[in-house]
Amino acid sequence: MRFRTCAARFWSAVIVASHGGLLTAQSRTSRLTAPFIDELCNVVIDYEFQREQLRRQAAAAGEEGRVILLQAARSDAGYRECAWDYLVYLGEGRLVPVLLDVINSETEPPAIRVKAAAKLAGLDPEGAVPRLEIFLGTEDPEIQRVAIVGLGQTRHVRAKQVLREKLEQTASDDRSSREVLEREYWLVLALGKQGDPADVPLLLKVLKNNGVSGTTRYRVALAMVDIGTRESLANVAGVIETMPSPLRSSAILEVLSLLRDQVKKSEDASLTSALNETIDAVEKLK
Repeated sequence: MRFRTCAARFWSAVIVASHGGLLTAQSRTSRLTAPFIDELCNVVIDYEFQREQLRRQAAAAGEEGRVILLQAARSDAGYRECAWDYLVYLGEGRLVPVLLDVINSETEPPAIRVKAAAKLAGLDPEGAVPRLEIFLGTEDPEIQRVAIVGLGQTRHVRAKQVLREKLEQTASDDRSSREVLEREYWLVLALGKQGDPADVPLLLKVLKNNGVSGTTRYRVALAMVDIGTRESLANVAGVIETMPSPLRSSAILEVLSLLRDQVKKSEDASLTSALNETIDAVEKLK
């Protein structure tokens, strides 16, 4: 695990550059960029808290840091997508035209264009949805996956409609295809994360599809917990019971952890009662 003080190195570079009166703008930028971008992007992230620490370091660098990240976001270098991540986290509106240039490019590979559209979802959901919808209609499974995740992140009304329609269509697809099973999984994940009680019937309907995968069943169970209504919680134990044994054990542990966290946060007596009833039902599956 390597964490160095990114902000300290960054500001050292700022001081050096600011005193180099004869330096060109390009050379000053390169002095700033090398340590700053490298610290943020050239690192292996094993845990979410590491990602959050790096994001705080990016935020602490202020306007100078944002300018450097924007420069990296416009380049074709290896740190471009990393810069997109940080700028979306920072809510940097100046990234929007950069992403649109990539999305509308005739020379960028589709795999990069759809990633740009997914990042756009974090800054301009309404503008991202129609673009992601186009990518969802392609035949490439990886492009479809990125589009599905991006649509889920927008939490836009139209995005929910698109995801629901796609999940309904998937029910009639050939389940001997791994691509169909994976698409179904990502659609369930994206809809489940919305936390919309209106999606409970559709998510439960997925379980009736012939050959539905164990991992999709797992994701439906988590969706019922995420939605967190008395109706959705009443289905959790039943969904887990349909899973193959190895997955069932993992699902029980994760679901119990999530439910207990919700009990701690709940301020509604009726919901707390439903959560405790669900915990008891899941405990019996051990």
